[in-house]
Amino acid sequence: MTYSMKPVYKKLSKIGLKERVVKTYLPDWWEDSIATTEVGFQESLWLIANTFHIDFKTLNLSISDNSNPQYRLPHHQFKHSVNLDKDRLKPAVAIAMLAAKITLNTFEKPLADLSSLSAESIREKLLSEGNQWVDFKVLVQYCWSIGIPVIFIKKIPSPKMDGLALLQNDRPVIVLTKNDHYGVLVFHLAHELGHIILGHVKENGMIIDKQIVKDEEDDLEIQANAFALELLTGKANKKYTAGKISPKVLAESTLNKAKEDNIDPLHIILNYGYSNNNFAFAKQVLQLLVKKLEITQTDQEVAQQFFIDNVDLNIINDDEVIRRIIGAE
Repeated sequence: MTYSMKPVYKKLSKIGLKERVVKTYLPDWWEDSIATTEVGFQESLWLIANTFHIDFKTLNLSISDNSNPQYRLPHHQFKHSVNLDKDRLKPAVAIAMLAAKITLNTFEKPLADLSSLSAESIREKLLSEGNQWVDFKVLVQYCWSIGIPVIFIKKIPSPKMDGLALLQNDRPVIVLTKNDHYGVLVFHLAHELGHIILGHVKENGMIIDKQIVKDEEDDLEIQANAFALELLTGKANKKYTAGKISPKVLAESTLNKAKEDNIDPLHIILNYGYSNNNFAFAKQVLQLLVKKLEITQTDQEVAQQFFIDNVDLNIINDDEVIRRIIGAE
């Protein structure tokens, strides 16, 4: 019998995993030639099944019949406001789970008692520590400090979700994927943290947010949005408006309001953009604020740095995989 990876790639493509995607997340030592013997072929199937959370039996059987491999994902809830075939998100979810598994195998900080936490108490604590407001850097640092890893995934199959909150062996993990450089991820992070603190994520389960938007109809999403707004602004239904003024004047006004109310000015202007359906204008003001505040790191770079500071990449087997996932190659 001849053994080859060609039929494996063909079957994996049926469930959204193209050959180039598969090879992106396999360790550097692996190559197609390993699968040319019976033992190497079976080892290759095991590696792929474990990496992409695919049921090994269905992967093995699919090579010789007309069936397709099946993902082996834990209990999950897809939350999205757009029409999308849920199966198309599964490759991205599988990579998020891979990143979470690698991280939790290395991250040893004990998980804090989350039962007494609320959006109000977290905000009060962070401001009492001398922070001017709760921005992305402040909130990422807080999550890691209470034992909740925050992983920004740079390389992830498309289509992807905005965010994901999961519990694995009683340990929560937050995954973010949005590429907007400034201001957006703090709301996404607060939203996913809300899912965890509010008990929405069940043991060995996850909530997958295809798209995080403020105008939601789903009860859990409404609660997570309210949690996020209260954490960032002090009020669960905070919205901002403004008259017809120039970007420069609105930037000054936003910064003054931020200092007055201890609210991240980047959140204020994006909140304004969403609330008034004027996102293009808000983006102009956002860029002015980034310059005024002399922000030099993107949110993605901040997330990557905190990951590296909290996870010893050098003790991870095949660490090049997680480095590729978070963009730290």
